[in-house]
Amino acid sequence: MSENCPHEDWDPMDPAVGADYVAAFKDLQKRCPVPWSDQFGGFWSAMTYADIADVCMHPDRFQNAEQFTVPHLDLGIPWLPLQSDAPRHQQYRGVLQPKLAKRRMLTLESDMRELARTLLEPLAERGSFDGAADLAQPFAGQALCLALNFPRSFWNTFFGWNRGITKAMQTADLALLQSVLGDISGYVATEVRARRDDPGDDFLSTLLATRIDGRELTEQEIVGYYLLLMSAGHNTSADSLSHAIVHLARHPEDRARLRAEPEILPNAVEEIVRFYSPLLALGRRVGQDTELGGRELKAGDQVAVVWAAASHDTDHLADADEFRLDRPVAKHLSFGLGAHYCVGAELGRLQLRIAIEELLSHFDAFTITGDLVKTTWPTNGYLSVPLSAARATVSSSPAPGGGVAGR
Repeated sequence: MSENCPHEDWDPMDPAVGADYVAAFKDLQKRCPVPWSDQFGGFWSAMTYADIADVCMHPDRFQNAEQFTVPHLDLGIPWLPLQSDAPRHQQYRGVLQPKLAKRRMLTLESDMRELARTLLEPLAERGSFDGAADLAQPFAGQALCLALNFPRSFWNTFFGWNRGITKAMQTADLALLQSVLGDISGYVATEVRARRDDPGDDFLSTLLATRIDGRELTEQEIVGYYLLLMSAGHNTSADSLSHAIVHLARHPEDRARLRAEPEILPNAVEEIVRFYSPLLALGRRVGQDTELGGRELKAGDQVAVVWAAASHDTDHLADADEFRLDRPVAKHLSFGLGAHYCVGAELGRLQLRIAIEELLSHFDAFTITGDLVKTTWPTNGYLSVPLSAARATVSSSPAPGGGVAGR
């Protein structure tokens, strides 16, 4: 810890902070925009839009290869492509870019919509369900598996690993995380042997065909891709959708407006991601002694990049604390910034749009019927959203070009 900050400025694990992150962030932006916390071995936090942009645009000073989360999830295997720096980062990232590009996402819309309907139909029959556990989490996982061309026979295995990683991160259970890592490593070792002589068009075959600095990926690097996809790749989309469900349950006027004005849904999707920030923070390791927001940081210090605070920085966006369903797309940091901008952003947008369209098509109304269970730092979503829903009395379909047809 640097000598110029001899006391703790905040604790992200304080229940009072967890109860209202936005209030805590806004207080810190005013009195201590680069605060120190003693949690997780001690770390700084970038809280303002300007300071976060400074961190993201200077990867020489704030590095990802050593650390990408606070707390540091060190399993001895890099979580790829996020846990890497230039020049290799672009090579690692390039594996995913073609599969997650906007043009390809649009070709998946019909199949992705069918996934949503298959989940929603039995929920509509039941009338009560959990919006997070029964819809947001499975839909996000299925959409990701579809986008990356995972074979259907592998989907349930993927979901099982994801549940294990999510639970381990929520409970700081390193033993569980290591157990999941062992399962993934065993799967990769077996499948690599099988695919080398008989490659297909699935994601693992793509990884086997990849070359980094002219060489094949190691099995550890392949495992690293699976680790990241099952955590950041899945959970951020699930958490965005759970926030959308909670918001629309609490704001029937917004449900009505989206039905009446389906053309504003892309704006609403962007605003949900901006306003509710499905990921509170990621991390960096300070690569060299530097200054940030007037504080002196030392090489080796941990830094949390608090995306959710930037979303409510009124110095950047004057009405940042106002949720506007039709807000013109505003520059926000919920998908990141710079070289590590979320490679799956277009997939996330498409998932959220389709899920909202189908949710509004299947239900005339839905209300929260019990206690919401939120995730904890550094994620920002819901583990449970109990709902009671009134099935749509007249079937409706997405309007041409996207959106929800009026009744």
